[in-house]
Amino acid sequence: MFGRTVVVKDAWTYAAEDSKNDTRDEVNFLQLINEKLSNDADDIVYPELLHGGRASFKCASTGHIIEDTTASVLGNLFESRDIDGNYPTPFRARKRLVTGPVGEPLKMSKSFDELTTVCADAMRCHNVILQHCGILHRDISDNNILVVRMEGRVRGLLIDFDNAITLTEQRKTRLERTGTFPYMSINNLLNSSGPDAVPRTALDDWESLLYILCYYATIGLKSIGRRSDAEMKLLPINRWNTGSAVNDLIAVLDEA
Repeated sequence: MFGRTVVVKDAWTYAAEDSKNDTRDEVNFLQLINEKLSNDADDIVYPELLHGGRASFKCASTGHIIEDTTASVLGNLFESRDIDGNYPTPFRARKRLVTGPVGEPLKMSKSFDELTTVCADAMRCHNVILQHCGILHRDISDNNILVVRMEGRVRGLLIDFDNAITLTEQRKTRLERTGTFPYMSINNLLNSSGPDAVPRTALDDWESLLYILCYYATIGLKSIGRRSDAEMKLLPINRWNTGSAVNDLIAVLDEA
């Protein structure tokens, strides 16, 4: 690993209190992806896991090694979290992952040809991971697709499997709304629970990609044709980031 540039991700994520039952652990997902794709991947760029797991700290008073979680940090406050009808404090665990390769944000694409190449690459990886690993990403956004420049080529890298789920787990789990707000599918936004809920599939992730392309086709790229901040404030698409666009969508669907 010496001499290699890597990414260190330090995040507090939703988790099962018992790490052995943490079926949505990004570390486990990446381990499976690396295991399945290391030999079978046909020119696919995928996130390489070099190291990862739950972070721990040494308790100053007892000398014990304790997992860094909301339960260990809050102590008795975590156990009494339902007093006065307050919302329960969710259990989160601090995780650190060391991954590669290193990429740039999607907005750093140097042309729209490069943007479409990167997105196609990332979604090709999405499809291979779904087929070979049975993992559905569920959070396709401009933050989770990176531009990777390697060996004289421009590639796309799909990252951040915090919201991912296995197809097996999804069949056993209550439907939920997940993802990055401006790019969620209509089904995800409006029909994620209740008796009429439609299960999430890869199509929801592909719909999210469509919204990414719509967004950048409207605002431009940082390197070419980017609209000014003043222009951005006047664009209706700016409402995607405020949440008001969802209310507009509900009104349109109610009238249909």
